[in-house]
Amino acid sequence: MKSDTFSYSKDCLAQILITETIAAEFGSPLPDWFQIRKPSDATHQEILQTSLDAGEASAIALALDLRDCLLITDDWKARRLATKLGIRITGTVGVLLDAKRFGHIREIKPLLELMKRAKFRMSDELIAKTLRLAGEE
Repeated sequence: MKSDTFSYSKDCLAQILITETIAAEFGSPLPDWFQIRKPSDATHQEILQTSLDAGEASAIALALDLRDCLLITDDWKARRLATKLGIRITGTVGVLLDAKRFGHIREIKPLLELMKRAKFRMSDELIAKTLRLAGEE
């Protein structure tokens, strides 16, 4: 969860790539700044789907196509597998920490509270660590 582990600039998140599978799972219109891209090798996705759901499998398959990307996933199994494949990862909380660090948001705490009310699974330990890293204890 160490936000400074990932070396990207405040402008690099201008390109967010998702797969057709993820877009279909989303179920409503996506913001214009999402770009839908198909993994080049369908076999990778098929193999990954033997242990992950279709969305995570397609995201990792796409990440394998890209040279230096940052995969955003909160799924534990997907995170573990992506790490083994040499893909850099972060989660929603890591994105929030960087958004604060780069000045895109002022506070993380209200967003964490919204996420918790929306049944986003986060331990009290993760929340406390995130607030500590954000300087919001």
